[in-house]
Amino acid sequence: MQLRKSILGLALLLTPPVQAEPAQLALSTWRAPVQLQPQQRFDHYRRILLSCGANPAPGELWVLALPSQLNPRTCFVVLTPDGQVREFEGTSKAEGLAAGTYVLGQDFKVVGQPQGDTGLAVEDEEFRALTGPGAFRFALVNVWQPPPEAPAVAPSVPYIPAASLGLTERFNYYQRLLLARGGKITRGTTVLGLRGLSPDGRRHPSSDNVGAYDDTYVILRRNAKGQPQVQEFLGSTHAGDSSDPSVPQGVAQLRPGHYKAQPYGHHHSMPCWLVVNHQGSKHVRAARDVDADGSVTPEEVQLAEGRGTTASDILFHNGIWDDRCASIGCLTMAPDTHSAFVHALGARTPFNFTLVDANEPVDLSCSTYTLGRSPQGRPLNMHVIGSGPKIALLFGNIHGDEPAGQDLLVRLKRHLQEDPERLNGWQVRIMPCLNPDNSGRARTNPRGVDLNRNFPALWQLSARDDEYSGPSPLSEPESRCLRDATLGLGLGPAGRVQRILSIHQHRGIPAGQGMLDGDGPQEGVAPLVATMQKAAADRLTAQKIADSHGRVRIPGSFGSWVSSSGISIPTVTYELAHGDSPESSWQWNKAVLMSFLSNP
Repeated sequence: MQLRKSILGLALLLTPPVQAEPAQLALSTWRAPVQLQPQQRFDHYRRILLSCGANPAPGELWVLALPSQLNPRTCFVVLTPDGQVREFEGTSKAEGLAAGTYVLGQDFKVVGQPQGDTGLAVEDEEFRALTGPGAFRFALVNVWQPPPEAPAVAPSVPYIPAASLGLTERFNYYQRLLLARGGKITRGTTVLGLRGLSPDGRRHPSSDNVGAYDDTYVILRRNAKGQPQVQEFLGSTHAGDSSDPSVPQGVAQLRPGHYKAQPYGHHHSMPCWLVVNHQGSKHVRAARDVDADGSVTPEEVQLAEGRGTTASDILFHNGIWDDRCASIGCLTMAPDTHSAFVHALGARTPFNFTLVDANEPVDLSCSTYTLGRSPQGRPLNMHVIGSGPKIALLFGNIHGDEPAGQDLLVRLKRHLQEDPERLNGWQVRIMPCLNPDNSGRARTNPRGVDLNRNFPALWQLSARDDEYSGPSPLSEPESRCLRDATLGLGLGPAGRVQRILSIHQHRGIPAGQGMLDGDGPQEGVAPLVATMQKAAADRLTAQKIADSHGRVRIPGSFGSWVSSSGISIPTVTYELAHGDSPESSWQWNKAVLMSFLSNP
């Protein structure tokens, strides 16, 4: 009876439903996408095991069989105790095992069950080496069920910006890449190392240490006039060339991360730099090529991470040969290229160094940066979407009792992410909430300061009421972060914005209506206000290019500051009603916000 049930179960497994389309039921729908990283592949197959009723424990070896519905072809996936994934081609047949979980021996007999033909076959010595000689846990999948959801894969973008981009665009692109990898923007010089990618965009294994100079170094700095400079060099961020007999076993490869480089004497008569961590120690994170095969494998990286392996005396220096790197645990360039690098950088110039693995996907569609903290420790976040040369800043909730802008800007962020074409060539910076401590509660921040009276232009000390100026200009962390976002200072993408939208609420405005106001140079802000009003002419009124109180300038206001000499940025203040629901406000304001990103 049990045998008949097994045969019936497998018959159901291998017999397609009448209305099934083979293309929809292809084995590939269960296979992990090739672009997934190793940990993502392991997690993908572990979810399949869980869907089969298996409960894989850490340190267990499992074999997962994914049969084809249309022929005996079967994919056998080995999940090793150390978290690795190996895939093998094999076969299964209808009179074999039904879908389920088992314990098998290396001859594929079901352990503890009457010995019979399981119908499984894998002719591969590596498979036998991984699974034998003892018993292993095994799961056979019912592939007629929908496959489990695969982990999201961040879209991979080229690390080398398009040649058509101008200098400023290339500079901003590399800086956004650096920030997306956890680096920081500083006033000094930064060198970005791209392991696994040459300057012409050709990729190669980032673990391979043997070969020519095939990685990229990018110098990012500004000159005395503040103009961006970008220079790219072909080099090697690898550990070394194991074909050199002087290479000892256990050569170390610097791990991706953020470091400093200090001038450190000469190597073959050329200046070089020592790589140190941010505490100044020359003992830096590294993985060792313990088997001296010329590559630092994922297993060796994992071993190094678990042990906290470090290496010392890693240098930037010139290579010995023109055609292949000859560094041992160092970062190097061909002699002529290194000479150009020294000339561009300055022989005694220290720099920040960020090393990234260019084979890891990166998503630059939206990045979030914490520019600072509120008085009560809440993050003051800025979301950056797009990488165009034009920069627009939108912020809301500078007054805590005017929260409508926060919801509107969060919806706008999603809208722009859904279709990058909607950016219209802009880099958009969004700060949904400038006053997170008192959002929905009070006009001022928790220290009683009206953030819109805390800016330097025309600032004057005021009474301690709901428009209190604060003890001094920019005394509050929220106003300092808004200043930094406007001018591109500190953390976050560098670059001054060209256009600003500030969203407020006004109790005197009827539901479903709004009012536009302008600050900054009239030749820039007046056409912008007109364009936005045209997007909802039946709902919007445009006030004289002044403030909402009819005064030309308000002491300490953001609008007065952006209108001041040296700043002079077209800024629109958008006053919303208090009575609109978030959904209805978004529906009629969507076109108004998008018109702000047009080109009047």
